[in-house]
Order: sequence, then structure tokens, then C-alpha cells
Amino acid sequence: MKTMKKIVVFSIPRTGTNHFFYSMRNLDRLNVRFEIFHPEEAYSISREESDQIAGMGGLDVDGNKDPRLIRWMSDHPAETVNFLADKVSANFDALIFKVFPKHLTPEKLVELLDGVPDLSVAFVRRAPIDTFISLMKSVQTQRYHNCDTSSLSVELAPRYFQEWWCDNYNWYKSVGNLVRASGLPVIDLSYEDHIDVPAAALRATIADLGARLGLEDPLPEQEFQGGLTKQDHESRYDRKVVNWADFEAWMKADNFLARLHAPF
Repeated sequence: MKTMKKIVVFSIPRTGTNHFFYSMRNLDRLNVRFEIFHPEEAYSISREESDQIAGMGGLDVDGNKDPRLIRWMSDHPAETVNFLADKVSANFDALIFKVFPKHLTPEKLVELLDGVPDLSVAFVRRAPIDTFISLMKSVQTQRYHNCDTSSLSVELAPRYFQEWWCDNYNWYKSVGNLVRASGLPVIDLSYEDHIDVPAAALRATIADLGARLGLEDPLPEQEFQGGLTKQDHESRYDRKVVNWADFEAWMKADNFLARLHAPF
């Protein structure tokens, strides 16, 4: 019996992964999951799957928000992914899911990388300043998709940005080291080059990723369904950020300016 291929996407919030994942549904034989190890909810895990996963741990849980289920899944990441792959293997040839910071400890990441057969890894990155501005806008609106924030301007705290940058830089670096040690195949994607692109280019990216997983081409171009609607269409930082001049001057004085745009 063939082993289902899996791909884990390592990224951080506001890098376009939801848009990318919804677009990946154009691959008919790819089972698309989301943040299955989120600390508050096992996203895209059904009630039936919640009960079955809980049964593996001898638990009786109340859906995918039950803390006991979430704790068991994060303590047993490889078993969770292997269960999901086996469950959908009759109808799908590959499974994709994503992992963000604070989803799994380094020890559990190693268990995931070592314990899931036919696993590939993808990293999605975006310019830090654009990621951070998008994060601040979503925090202010409490809306994370399908909300036009183009006219919204936010204030940025320089020290908070620097702390956020360091935390995420270190996370990408540590995960990258674990992945290199695992020897698993790696795909590097960026929001600017592969996700925030016209539909034809996005379809080409998805077709390439599908080919690496042994999948057929995505739906024909005329049937291709895009992901989520882009929230922020404003390109000028002085319109996105009310204190942009002061923020930029702080970054320059602190020798941090180059880090605004260089991906992690």
C-alpha cells in the first residue's frame, strides 16, 4: 500500500498562508488542513476526528476546542498527522497542514519531523514590516480575513516591533536548524513572489508544489478558484502607519532599517 505524502508549512501569522491554503484546494487529491496544533482550537479537525483522536489517548472530549484534545495532539504530533493521513487516504494522495510559533515545542517538532513518513517541509516568509503592519491592523479591527483595511492607519511601537522581529527571527532559525538536521526535502516560498501574485502565477506555484507531491495539475485556469480577498491594498507606508517618519527614524538610528524588508 502506498504511503500518503504530507507537507508541513512553517510560517507565522499574516504571511498569506490562509489565502495560499484555500487556493491549494484546487488540487483535487490534496487534503488541506490548517492550524491543527493551534493552542486554542484544533482548526479543520471535525467532530468525528476529534472523538477518534481523543480515543487514541483514552479521552472523552467535547469537540476540537476541548483543551484535553489540544494538549494530547500537541503532545503526540506525529501520531495525530499519521492518523489524519490514514483516515483520508482513500480519497486523497497528500495532506498539507501548517505550524506557527507556539504550536509545538522544539522537542515535539523533532518528533513530528522524525515520525511522519513521506514528509516534506515548506517555509513561507514575508517582509517583516508588512507582516507586522498586517498584524497590527488585524489586532485593531479584530478581523482576520474578508475585511478591507486599506484605509486604516495604525501606530507602531518601535521597541515592540524589534522584540517581535527577534522572536520570529529566532523561531525561523531554530526550526530551520531542526529541518536541516532531519534531512527532509524543503521548499522555500515567499508572500511577495508566490502568494500575492496574479491567479495564473499562483496556479503555477500550486502546480509545482503538487508535482513535488506526485499530484495531478490543479483545476484548469478557467475553473481555478482563488483564496481569500486581499485585505490591504495600500502600498505607501506613510498612509498605513500614522507615525511612519518617527518609526523609520528610530529603526535607522538603531541600525535596524535593513531588517524591515529582508525576509526572516
